Amino acid sequence: MIKRNILTISLYFLAGIGFILCDQLNLPILKVILKASIIPALALFFLTSLSKRPVLSDWLIVSALFFCWAGDVLLEFTGVNEMYFISGLAAFLIAHIFYTLTFFRTPGGFTFFRFKKFQLLIIILYGALTLYTVMPALGTMLLPVTLYSIVITGMVISALSRYGKVDDTGYLLVFTGAFLFLISDSLIAFNRFGHPFKHAGIAIMVTYILAQFLIVEGMIREHNARN
Repeated sequence: MIKRNILTISLYFLAGIGFILCDQLNLPILKVILKASIIPALALFFLTSLSKRPVLSDWLIVSALFFCWAGDVLLEFTGVNEMYFISGLAAFLIAHIFYTLTFFRTPGGFTFFRFKKFQLLIIILYGALTLYTVMPALGTMLLPVTLYSIVITGMVISALSRYGKVDDTGYLLVFTGAFLFLISDSLIAFNRFGHPFKHAGIAIMVTYILAQFLIVEGMIREHNARN
């Protein structure tokens, strides 16, 4: 079990690093293959790391990963047709809904309203500022991007809501991963809608890969602690 888990998480990071290299070297076919391999490796790592059979919250995570995988693949064909970008955005939106449902299902009271007010404010301000910055360049994408911004911001807040319900390590892993996800997507928005920057692809993928791993690792810890 331990060896298999090391193998699958190694494949996850290697696929991610390989994708970044292929993106920089302009190897489109290999880049798509590696991009399509990233999330399946993480999903396998997740399922093989659980100490007991998956329960509903675990399957919600798997569902979120599935739609992230779909979004990853669809976004690789954005250059072919703009509809691929919208479809990829929709897939990630559904993924964030599954993540949100999972995080809000964590038993316990919402103590973050008392103890994490500053963090809550930062999340909301970050999401709002990102949307405000790219809004002039959105055009017909204003509605879908606004909706997506609201949903992913809500996902990060749902990760924050786990404060006091789970152990500190599990909470920090999931919350940090969720916030990195928000940062990764904001970098995509900046780069695509009027504010392109050097090495955007590397920054986007590094934050994305770390985000997904931290969320999954935190949920594995919660499952195994519960059992």
